[in-house]
Amino acid sequence: MKKSRNTKYAIRYMLLALLIIAMITLAPQAHTDEWITRQVTDNTTNDQHPSLYNNEIAWQGWDGTDYEIYYWDGTTTTQITSNTIPDRFPSLYNGEIAWHGGYDAGDDYEIYYWNGATTTQITDNAAQDSNPSLYNGEIAWQGNEGGDYEIYYYNGTTTTQITTNAVTDELPSLYNGEIAWCSNNVEIYYYNGTTTTQIADNMVGDGYPSLYNGTIAWEGSDFANWEYHLYYWDGTTTTSLMSTSVFDPSFQIKYPSLYNGAIAWYDYVDDAEIYYYNGTTTTQITDNIPHDFDPSLYNGAIAWWGVLDGGSDHEIYYARLASAWIGDAIISLGLEGYSEAEILQLVDLFSGQTSGLVGGMDWTYLAGNLPGDTGGEVYSIGDSWEYDGNYYIKLGSGLEGEGSGVPELPAGAMPFVGAICGFIYTVIRGSRRKKT
Repeated sequence: MKKSRNTKYAIRYMLLALLIIAMITLAPQAHTDEWITRQVTDNTTNDQHPSLYNNEIAWQGWDGTDYEIYYWDGTTTTQITSNTIPDRFPSLYNGEIAWHGGYDAGDDYEIYYWNGATTTQITDNAAQDSNPSLYNGEIAWQGNEGGDYEIYYYNGTTTTQITTNAVTDELPSLYNGEIAWCSNNVEIYYYNGTTTTQIADNMVGDGYPSLYNGTIAWEGSDFANWEYHLYYWDGTTTTSLMSTSVFDPSFQIKYPSLYNGAIAWYDYVDDAEIYYYNGTTTTQITDNIPHDFDPSLYNGAIAWWGVLDGGSDHEIYYARLASAWIGDAIISLGLEGYSEAEILQLVDLFSGQTSGLVGGMDWTYLAGNLPGDTGGEVYSIGDSWEYDGNYYIKLGSGLEGEGSGVPELPAGAMPFVGAICGFIYTVIRGSRRKKT
């Protein structure tokens, strides 16, 4: 029987449509990563001023009497101090912590250092030693012994006074024997281990410097129209990365934290929120009613403290890109063979709340309680586990990987025919998946 011309055209158009669908399906898709936040503390007391290093966090927490130092190694929280004096403003480096302890009324703070096993008192005088910054067993801090604050540096053996002048030098940031600080509340200085250089010379309010490998980020305001800027010095040139013009001094870019050209900070507009600049673009990390303060940045991860319950409860939070959470979870599952590209494919499955074949296993987005995560309290965000022959990664909701892999399509089926074969694919796979 001869086909009509209309039938021939219909077949041609259908084949053309299938070809277009195939081209769209096979075309490289833009990867979309997203930030996932984990609440590290959950209690009725105040937890503040986190310091982040390599996915571990130190902070000060109220124990019912005074502030003590706490340390989270990524799994378990340990109380480092337990005494009758407030211990505050911890600085964490590679599982070690420095902080200052003492009373405001007694006008005497001292610097303490925990090496992962024992605590050593670094200073012992009648003055205020505070705001330590720790790097590889060395500490910088500000000390007041003669009417104004000066910068001090402990190299692991001896202490050296870095500044000697008639103005206040404070808020030191230490990196590999080099120090940045704020002088007289208006200028930024940098000590390279030998000489001191004035980085900012503009008579505006420059403060909270953060030093990383010879580069510095800080906040600055001209005090006139309350225009706050985020500044970055790359070792040669200073750049104003952004600004916001406001007419209330409570609105401000504050507390920048620098890591390898990336910067986190909080910006107070309607409330305090956390922002992240990766060297190219800026992302708002938090968007909620509680205030979020004092970010600490390390290698694409951010820790901060947030204010809950009308200001009566402060908790520690920690955010990473989904790719980082999934990457760690894949390793903990013993699936180290997954490539970075495959981990990013898993991120896309999670972000798109869909399913697909990655690394020889059929992964599916699951919402709500995950199998094996009884009571919702057994596993935390970023955890992974095997249960009843399948693998799971928890990311708020989560991903399920079927251990037997994805079934083959029927003979003759074209896997690139978009939605049609996608539907067949889903039905076949669904018939083989355990009901959860």
